[in-house]
Amino acid sequence: MPMNAIGISLSGIRASSTRLAASAANIASATAPVTPAQPATPTANLPVVYRPVRAEVWSVPEGGVASRLVTTPGQHLIPDPSGRYTDIDAMTVASGIDLTGELVEQLSAKIAFGANLAVLRTASDMQGRLIDRWA
Repeated sequence: MPMNAIGISLSGIRASSTRLAASAANIASATAPVTPAQPATPTANLPVVYRPVRAEVWSVPEGGVASRLVTTPGQHLIPDPSGRYTDIDAMTVASGIDLTGELVEQLSAKIAFGANLAVLRTASDMQGRLIDRWA
C-alpha cells in the first residue's frame, strides 16, 4: 500500500533532520584535536582522528525516503611541525572537514525541511476540509 502525502512529507522531514545532525556533528568536530588511541588497542601509538559523517538518503518503494548516518574516509595530511603525532615529514592527519560544504549542506537541509513541512501542512488542511465536508 502506498504511503500517503503526510507520511511521505514526514519521512522527508526526518531525512532533513538526519542531514542537519550529520553536518552539525562535522562542524562541531572540525577543529577537534588529534588524540591518542586507547592503550588497550593494538594501534596504541597511532592517533585517532574524527571521521566525518554524512546522511545517506534513499527512496523507499512505498513512497517517501529513508536515511542513516555513515562515516566517510575524509582524512588527510596537514603540516604540523610541532604536533605530537607528526610523521618524518612533519605532517599529521586531520579530519578533512570542509566547512563551506557543511554550511551548504545545512542550508540545503533547511530548504528541504521547509518544503516537506509545506507539503505536510497542505495535506493536513486538505484532509481536514475533506472530513468537514463529510461531517
